[in-house]
Amino acid sequence: SLKHSMYKKLIVKERDKYLFHIGRSWLNTDDSTNRGDLFDIRKDWGDFPSEEDNVAFLSFILEKPSLAHFPNEIARLSSLKALQIPVQFLPLSEEQLPKCLISLTLDNLSREEEQVGKHYSWNSLVKMENLECLRILGDDNGDLLGISSEIAPNLKWIEVELFNPNTIHIIKEFKCLEAAILGEVGNVDIFEHLKHLNLKIVSAKSPKKGFDYTKICYFEDLEIARLFSIKEEIDCAMFLQFPHLKELLLHQCKKLKNVETLLQIPTLKSLYIAEANGVEKKLKASLKEHILQCEV
Repeated sequence: SLKHSMYKKLIVKERDKYLFHIGRSWLNTDDSTNRGDLFDIRKDWGDFPSEEDNVAFLSFILEKPSLAHFPNEIARLSSLKALQIPVQFLPLSEEQLPKCLISLTLDNLSREEEQVGKHYSWNSLVKMENLECLRILGDDNGDLLGISSEIAPNLKWIEVELFNPNTIHIIKEFKCLEAAILGEVGNVDIFEHLKHLNLKIVSAKSPKKGFDYTKICYFEDLEIARLFSIKEEIDCAMFLQFPHLKELLLHQCKKLKNVETLLQIPTLKSLYIAEANGVEKKLKASLKEHILQCEV
């Protein structure tokens, strides 16, 4: 239906505040065709964007990052708010970094053979006072690729997979954190570690059996909650204690009970329940009637 196609999940809207997906501001480059000359392949851009282009987001999608290098002209783009680069561009110097950067995505997904076993890390002398959003794609080497709370003291949004259990100890030091989007949670007791933070957005993927999801209740100001693959039974009545809950996603959480209590959350605008047992037809219809955006 039209309502669905126009609707964007709230978490996506929140992320878009940091990613500035605005028309021409995307510069996707893929060097698979031309060995690292990053800007010739987008004919509509021609050369590197100039200051007048008002580029908000630059993204480097590189087939072979080791052949490319960080374009120093980037620092001149005063309109640049968001940047996505391969980790192979690290470390950057103070001069290379755009001053107004709000969002940084580091891509460590390269499968280049030459890269295996190499560790890349942020330059500890380069601070990012304005940085609010950090996303790491792939392995963070257990230390967020060297980006600590000393480097980005005002970070609000972290998105990372916890391949390494040490990472959570770095994350918990970011005092201003509002959103934790965590994958590969495994056995890490993430909510316990982060309970001193005033999180508004929480997403937990791939926890192991025995994960204590009920500790999400530490975050009284929660607005968006996403739980994936919880093996234990979830009593949906627990979500009643969040006065600001706007969006709830339960994916592959097979055992749900008291789902009808979700009808009593006046703030809930978006509900997504997939691959769960125990939601009867009549209840599904009722949820869809009461909740603006509902997929059950």
